[in-house]
Amino acid sequence: MPAHATSINAPKQDRSRASFERVLEAAEELLKEHGYSSFTLQEVSKRSRTSVGSIYCRVKSKDELFHAVQDRVLTELDIEMASILDPAKWEGVEPQKLIYFLVRELAEYLRRHKPILHAFISRETVDPVVMKKGKKAHFKVAERFEDLLCLHAADFSHPDPKHAATFCFNLTYAAIAKHLDLDTITPALDGLQWNQLIDDLGNTVALFLLSDYPAGQLPATRLPLPGNTAASRSRRMAQSLRA
Repeated sequence: MPAHATSINAPKQDRSRASFERVLEAAEELLKEHGYSSFTLQEVSKRSRTSVGSIYCRVKSKDELFHAVQDRVLTELDIEMASILDPAKWEGVEPQKLIYFLVRELAEYLRRHKPILHAFISRETVDPVVMKKGKKAHFKVAERFEDLLCLHAADFSHPDPKHAATFCFNLTYAAIAKHLDLDTITPALDGLQWNQLIDDLGNTVALFLLSDYPAGQLPATRLPLPGNTAASRSRRMAQSLRA
């Protein structure tokens, strides 16, 4: 698995692979719950029912295990975002509605994965390996988001469509990250505040790109009930917008 490429002694037997997967799953859950401060090989060992000695057979330190978890999670998130931002899924959706739902999809993606992303971000200032991988993943999401916006570049009022799309992604990401405490300490938003934030961002991006689009008239469509996968939800959204 490419996710474990960080100088890990990869297990070759099925039993050993299953054991190491338990270790990675336990480590990820521990990071989601408590962040790096409570991340110890002893606790991972206890949760995964795998001896510390067996873990040391695969990694040299808890930081190396942390890197392996990051690789694993970022690979899964890349697959998820590739599905959500698949251009074929959004073909035929008018630009105003596409903008609104791209903003919402990015917001819900970040909120859905906030615990593990927060654990990664908290290490970026002291671990250059974590920072490098995090930046690469971030720019890949940005590129997909911007490429989808640029499918409607002919409708943009901005003279530089690529620059405009990049600005809109950065604005959207920064606003959402702030309110999710992915960059600063910010009080959590309740449901109404969260939906208002997404509505405001959708309107802002649409107004910036499409100057003749009236403010306040974007559809305030809420997400379906929790439990649906992100990919299936975004597919249904795209289909409903074409109707």
